[in-house]
Amino acid sequence: PSPPVVTPGDEVLIRGVTVPSFSVNVKAASIEDLGNGRLPEPMPVTWSGMVARPNDCLYVTMMGTVRSATRQSVANSGKSTGAYLLMDVQTDGGPVRVHVEEPDGLDPIQLLDAQVKLTGVVGGIFDGKFQQTGSELWVSSAKHMQVLKPGPGNPAALPLTDISRIMAHSYVDEKSQRVHVRGSVTLFEPGLQVVVETPQRQAVLVNTYEQSPLRMGQVVDVVGFPEPGQYSEVIAQATVLPSEMV
Repeated sequence: PSPPVVTPGDEVLIRGVTVPSFSVNVKAASIEDLGNGRLPEPMPVTWSGMVARPNDCLYVTMMGTVRSATRQSVANSGKSTGAYLLMDVQTDGGPVRVHVEEPDGLDPIQLLDAQVKLTGVVGGIFDGKFQQTGSELWVSSAKHMQVLKPGPGNPAALPLTDISRIMAHSYVDEKSQRVHVRGSVTLFEPGLQVVVETPQRQAVLVNTYEQSPLRMGQVVDVVGFPEPGQYSEVIAQATVLPSEMV
């Protein structure tokens, strides 16, 4: 209620109560501005640091290449109250969604394929069960983004690509680590997908070519690779083994 006008670096005194979330979250009863302080020194992170739970909400700096950039309108009661910049930034290890709250002076088109250094607060992207499916960075303003290497300019000046040959331009340097989960089969479509669930009610979709007979409720071990960019947790390129075989 009645939040004060604060800027990055201000010291504040917050009174409130903790509420359930992926990490510590506070519902504030009051926020008191104590005046100018100084920002903490940002911690350099890579992709693995962005998705590490202990780093949630920390002030960090990261580097990557801008894959997409668009201005997003902020509406309040049907009226536009401003805009922010939403970007997909590819880091060495995975993509990060980036929100720049005050993008004044930034041209989204000129940012495409630019190598950038960003400073902001780590956040997570979650499914409806609070299972983390990605990572994001919240940046206060354009002042906290440094362009290390500009992009080539107008992407519409690129030569036209034959739609039937789009995949010829794809390149992935895959370094994902194999994961291992155990649970009961709750759905099985032979040669397509399996869903397994643990006694703790954690469930995961498994994409697999597996066609061996599996029954509902059977406990299995699944080994495969995490597949990013999905709505929920997904394991792909998976092998499914009855638990008694392990």
